[in-house]
Amino acid sequence: MSTFKIVSIIVLAFIVSLLANIPARHVYPYIESALPRTFLYQIEGSLWSGKAQNASVYGIPMQELSWNFKLWPLLMGRLETSMSGKNSDGYIKGNVGYSITKVVYLRNIEARLNILQVAPLVNSSLSYLDGNLVLNNFYLKMSENEIYDAAGVIKWQNAQLTIPAPIKLGDFKISVEKKDSKINALIKDEGQGPMVADGVFNLKNDGSYSLSSVFYERNPGGGLMQQLALFGSPGPDGKFKVTNQGKLASLLK
Repeated sequence: MSTFKIVSIIVLAFIVSLLANIPARHVYPYIESALPRTFLYQIEGSLWSGKAQNASVYGIPMQELSWNFKLWPLLMGRLETSMSGKNSDGYIKGNVGYSITKVVYLRNIEARLNILQVAPLVNSSLSYLDGNLVLNNFYLKMSENEIYDAAGVIKWQNAQLTIPAPIKLGDFKISVEKKDSKINALIKDEGQGPMVADGVFNLKNDGSYSLSSVFYERNPGGGLMQQLALFGSPGPDGKFKVTNQGKLASLLK
């Protein structure tokens, strides 16, 4: 092993030992402004490994939000921590990282959140929807205004439309992968609920997106079509067709 590597490891070990002994509550006031839309309260533990009894992350309330930074990613120019938290409607856990190229990545994300709790992330009202979003082994790589890569499964369970009166839609699955320089999200119903859905969302490298989807009532006469008519008119075949395109930045807050 070269002298440079030995010295690097010694310096890194010293930095880690230093961080492991700095109380996080003393450091947080100095780094709060650098954490985008993240607020921590009742902080315990060290800067390297600690916990906030209460927190708000991009508008999502969390309790017992813990972090534990990893050593080896530092050697590759990345800052990475495992994290976990919960709230009254669910939980989130996985790994969050930040590279010297200002790229944020999330990997091995497992989560269950009420769909209304993600409303602060998007420029669209979700107040007429209900149900739980479940993420399974989800991966995301992004900068402030661009998504470079994404993969995994998002499920919308116990989906409901709440206006003018609550009505069940069923369960839905969004399978995300990157293919041919595009991020593709296939939207499907799980095959048993009142609403049939079939769609695809494509995101290109330049940040432009396109959406093409069809949805309709599985067994006509259940009242679902009447409520869906509040958002538009079905075609002659009784199916609602939704298409849209634009820039991803217009969808996100």
